[in-house]
Amino acid sequence: MNKLLELKPDALGGMPANAKPEEALAFKVKFNSWYQRFRKRNGFSIRRRTSVGQKLPKGDEGMAWATVMKLREALVKRAGEIYARRHPPAPDESPIKGEDLTSEQLASVEAEVFEELGNMDQTPVQHEIPVETTLEKTGAKDARISTGGKEKERFTLVLAVMADGKKVSPRIIFKGTPFTPPTVSGKGKSTLPRKNSVAWEIHPANRAKHGHPANGMSFGVQEKSWSDQRECNGWISGSWKLRPNNGSIVQQRPCILVLDDFKCHKDEGFIAALKRDANTIVIFIPGRLTPLLQPLDRMLNKQMKRLLRRKYTAYSASAVADARSGKLKPPERGVVSTWCKEAWESSTPETVKTCFMICGLTLALDGSEDHAWCEHNFGEDYRDLLEEQRAVWLAEHADVTLPPLKLPKVPGGFDSNPITAAQKEVEGKLLPYVADESDSEVEVLEGDSDVEVVEGQGGGGAEGEVVEL
Repeated sequence: MNKLLELKPDALGGMPANAKPEEALAFKVKFNSWYQRFRKRNGFSIRRRTSVGQKLPKGDEGMAWATVMKLREALVKRAGEIYARRHPPAPDESPIKGEDLTSEQLASVEAEVFEELGNMDQTPVQHEIPVETTLEKTGAKDARISTGGKEKERFTLVLAVMADGKKVSPRIIFKGTPFTPPTVSGKGKSTLPRKNSVAWEIHPANRAKHGHPANGMSFGVQEKSWSDQRECNGWISGSWKLRPNNGSIVQQRPCILVLDDFKCHKDEGFIAALKRDANTIVIFIPGRLTPLLQPLDRMLNKQMKRLLRRKYTAYSASAVADARSGKLKPPERGVVSTWCKEAWESSTPETVKTCFMICGLTLALDGSEDHAWCEHNFGEDYRDLLEEQRAVWLAEHADVTLPPLKLPKVPGGFDSNPITAAQKEVEGKLLPYVADESDSEVEVLEGDSDVEVVEGQGGGGAEGEVVEL
C-alpha cells in the first residue's frame, strides 16, 4: 500500500498526509479490494522464498558453453574409440578419430557413449521434514506443528545417475562416530563397531534388524554427517564401482563422471582412486554453474526431497506420540533409509535421460542440438553474447591464448524449441499439480529453488488461504 502511494499518490482517490483513523481504515479497505482484483487479474500470488541457491551469474554464459564443449570433446573422443572397436581399420590404415566421424557414424555409437557418462552430487536432507504451513484459528498467536524433535538433524544423501537413465545405488551418510577396523588384530582391538552405535547399526550384519534395506544402497558414518574425503572414497567402493554398465568389479568399463568443484572432488587422491579403481575420468563443472549444467542439482535432488517430504507427512499423520513428552516418535534411521531407497527407485529412466539433455550433457554429438540449447538458456542473441564475453575475457588476460570459439550451427528453423519443450515436460512429471491434495503438501525446502505458494491468488479464497503450487 505504501509503495502504491509512493509511486502514485492519487491512486484510489489518494489518502491525506494527516489522515484520520477512519479515513485511513476506509482507504485500506478500498486498497485491499483493488489489490485482490489486481492479483487475480495478473495471476500473482504471495510466495515464500524457499532457497538462497545460486542463479547463473550474468557473464558466465561463456564459461558454461566452454564446459559443455570440453565434455563434448571427451565424448567425441570416446565415440571414435568405440567406432574403431566396432569397425577395425585395415592393417595399413590408422584408426578413425572421433572428430572425423560423420553425423551418421556418431549417431550409431551415441547410445554406448552415453552409457559411460555419469553425474554425482551430495545433498543434505533433514531427518524430519515438517510442513511449514498449518491450519489454525484466525488470530491465534501460535501455529505449532508437532515433530519428533529431529527436524534439525541432517544426513547427507549421495546420488549418482547415468546418462542413459540408469541410477547408481544411493549412499546415506549418518551423523555418528565412524568405525575404522584395526589394521592389525590383537587383544583389546575390536573388529566390530561399538554395540548400539550408528556404525554398529549400519553394519551389514545388523541392517535388517534396524529396518535398513539389506541391499540396493550403501551407508557411511561421519561426525557431522558430511561427505568428507573418507566418505568420498567410500562412495567409490560402495556405490560407484557397482554402477550400471560397469563391466565388472575386476575390469571396470571406461566412464566419464561429471562433478561440481567441491574441494573433496578435486582431491588428487580421489581423482586417482576413480581412475585406478573404477576406470573413470572426471570433468568438473565450475562453481556457480551447477544449477544449469548438473542434472542432479538442477532437478533430481529437488524431486527426491519432495518425495521424502510426502513420505514423512504420511508417517507423521499416524505416528505414535511419546507417552512422557507428548512428542511424535521420530522415524528411525532404518525407516528413513527405506524412504530414500523407495523415492530413488521411483524416478524413471526417461526423466533422468531428459535431465541430462536439458543440462546440455547429452546433446547430439554432431552439434545439431547446440543451437536450441543455447537459445533456451542464453537467449536469442547468444552468439553475440558469447563472442562479446570472449573478447572481454581476452582483453583482461592478454597473456593467455584461447582456442577458437566454437559457435553452434544454426539449423533451418523449428516451430518450437525442443529443449524448452523437454524441460516443461519433465518439470510436469517431477511434481504434477494435483488440485485436491491437502495443504500439508505445501513445501519449503532449504536448497530447493522452487517457489511455493503461501497465499492464494487474490479473490480465490478467504484471506490468508493457503493454495498449493
